[in-house]
Amino acid sequence: LKNLRFLILSENLFEILPSNLFKSLRSLERLDLNTCRLSTWHSEWFKNLNKIISLDISDNLIEEIPINSFSAQNNLQSLKISKNKIQRLEFLTFRSLEKLEVLEADGNLILALDFHVLDLPKMLKKITFNGNYCFSGEFDDFQANKDENLAKLEECFKNIYIGDFGE
Repeated sequence: LKNLRFLILSENLFEILPSNLFKSLRSLERLDLNTCRLSTWHSEWFKNLNKIISLDISDNLIEEIPINSFSAQNNLQSLKISKNKIQRLEFLTFRSLEKLEVLEADGNLILALDFHVLDLPKMLKKITFNGNYCFSGEFDDFQANKDENLAKLEECFKNIYIGDFGE
């Protein structure tokens, strides 16, 4: 399995995966964990996956992406986190994703964004954010129209300072 490049585990009923499950899969470039009923994201899952280019963890029950979940994924170009239960995205979560081009975050419960969360990835081109609470829409060329796009997300940025969103 050391040379495994693609792993598709979609449409399984995992709910929980061991934190070290992908530890030995250092050659992995694409990982699909969509539609698995995962409820918890372990920051250790992807720790050793520094060659990963595409990660799809959409259509699960994840509520939070821990800070530093992507500390070694500096080659990640496509991140799909749509259709989860994520409520906020923090700046430190994505800080090492310098090559990120596509972020799909549709259909979550996102109420708040850290203003700087979209500031780091200089390669970021496409963001889909449809069906979220603070904003619903998408950006095809985010960096080219950055000021205009950031203005559209103003409500999301304001909410980052609100604690528990009324829970």
